[in-house]
Amino acid sequence: MRRLVDTARSLGIGPAADPTTTIGPLIDRAALDKVRSYVELGKTEAELVCEVDPGQPSGYFAGPVIFDRVAPKARIATEEIFGPVLTVIESASGCFSVEALNSKVVATMSSIPPPTGSMVLVGMTIPQLPAIHR
Repeated sequence: MRRLVDTARSLGIGPAADPTTTIGPLIDRAALDKVRSYVELGKTEAELVCEVDPGQPSGYFAGPVIFDRVAPKARIATEEIFGPVLTVIESASGCFSVEALNSKVVATMSSIPPPTGSMVLVGMTIPQLPAIHR
């Protein structure tokens, strides 16, 4: 988790034309408000482990957010947020992992087996930050 947080904090937030930018602005105020509402919802559904202030004085910027201990059926895990929000879901066995991969509930995902033997699912639900299921 520490590496995820460190990576999220290192991402450049700024104008899309800036070559140092990793996370550009959202399309409009409505998109930013939607992301912010999901972040607030996530605070009630999971453990917030990282929330980066975008530090931009103007524009529709959202900093990366990471939630841990997300329930598999939580809204922040099953709905497309279209912002830099990462969700981590624990999986005791590969059964949930295979089920999630085959479901339409979670967006595009891939499975990565870590050394511990449990499954890690990476779901690309947004362009900037993946959802991770481990």
